Amino acid sequence: MSSPRPRWTLSFPCACLLLPFSVPSAWALIGNGHDSFFQEVEADLRSLRDEAAGLSQSVQVFQSDIVPWTLRITAEFADAPRNLQLLTSGQAAEWRSVGNPNDPAAFCKQEFLDILWHGFTDASGHVHRSIHYYLGKARFSGLLSLVPLKGTYWPVAVWKVPDPFDITRAQAEAKGFEQGLREREDYWAREKAVYNRYLQAFDQMLSVDPSLPLVTDEFGRQHPASLLVWRDRERGRSVEAEAAAKDSLARLDAEAEIINQEISADAPKLPLISTLAPGRLKGVLPIYAAQLSRLETQSRGLLRAELRPLLAAFIAADYYFIRWAQADADLAQIDQAIPILERARAGFLDSMKMFDEVASDIQADRIFVAAEEHSGEEIQAMFHRKKVLIQDTILPRLREAKALLGSETSPGTLLWLLQQRLLAVDPKGASGPYYAIFSNQVALRDLVDRF
Repeated sequence: MSSPRPRWTLSFPCACLLLPFSVPSAWALIGNGHDSFFQEVEADLRSLRDEAAGLSQSVQVFQSDIVPWTLRITAEFADAPRNLQLLTSGQAAEWRSVGNPNDPAAFCKQEFLDILWHGFTDASGHVHRSIHYYLGKARFSGLLSLVPLKGTYWPVAVWKVPDPFDITRAQAEAKGFEQGLREREDYWAREKAVYNRYLQAFDQMLSVDPSLPLVTDEFGRQHPASLLVWRDRERGRSVEAEAAAKDSLARLDAEAEIINQEISADAPKLPLISTLAPGRLKGVLPIYAAQLSRLETQSRGLLRAELRPLLAAFIAADYYFIRWAQADADLAQIDQAIPILERARAGFLDSMKMFDEVASDIQADRIFVAAEEHSGEEIQAMFHRKKVLIQDTILPRLREAKALLGSETSPGTLLWLLQQRLLAVDPKGASGPYYAIFSNQVALRDLVDRF
């Protein structure tokens, strides 16, 4: 009996074929069909090679479309995660309330509350009284203290009006007129310097000078110190971003229509959004991004040729829409602030007259007390000067300053404006635009980082 014929294994790169034939039969099979067999293998390899080359070219085309956007968005929105954290943690709101470390000269809500109600102590240890204190002082210690005074009590009028120190008669006599007047003069000069600093800040914010230095907000963003110059810049950015966003949305719709033709009838279609109002787009773009992620998942993570231009158009549209929203958010705050600051500047400028009148009164007191004798007419003239100072100068301007500062619930006042600035950076995003802006910046950064 002849021995069994050996079984042979023929290896190919992608598979193993076990040939259960005798050697002659196998050679006969291969010999008879080798031409067609290897032609098919060669055709398959050529197809794989062409597909790989096409995929490589598609990736290169996609990268040429997306990489510039990736670099741009990564650079411009680099601080978006930090800014979102500053917002959601409440840090930005706290800085707008008590002081901005990026710009110590920037207004904050607490300083105006101190000016109005509490008073404050400056870095040199100088105590500044509040407007509320001055109003009470002028009404009671000043005006009313003059009513019962007679000729022999004229020193009380000099000590009391306008006295910020609650000085007693014994203290005044021990101190002496000249030292008391020097202290009063120094105090009111310091008060004038405080108001003058605010007046200079108002002047700067309402200037039209484009060469003024930039200031830095709570999020590290720089903008012109002049609100008028800043407004012009943001108006230009808003118009530019709006036009670019609408152009990108039109291209996005055109690409979406191509994709929708390939989606099965029972599957959700990509929405056409170029005709939507900006307010509605805020809610649509996140949904659009989710549907893009679904389409990518369905294509097994590989961006098909049809998805590449759609994604590029979406990234462009989302980028320009964020820029548009940010410019409009800044413009809304600027437009809200300018008329209030104009009224505040006029009021603080008028307050300078009060300090000048007080300085003149101090000089008149020096002349008065230097005289050895005082006639009844001279004493009455001094009383009249003090009453006019209180009634016609100090009280009206204190009331005006109180009205300008107002309260958080009084529209058109400084404290109301500062409260609106706080609401704009509400940590929960319920009342301000910046939560949505920074969230969208982070989301877009995450999207481009995937590619």
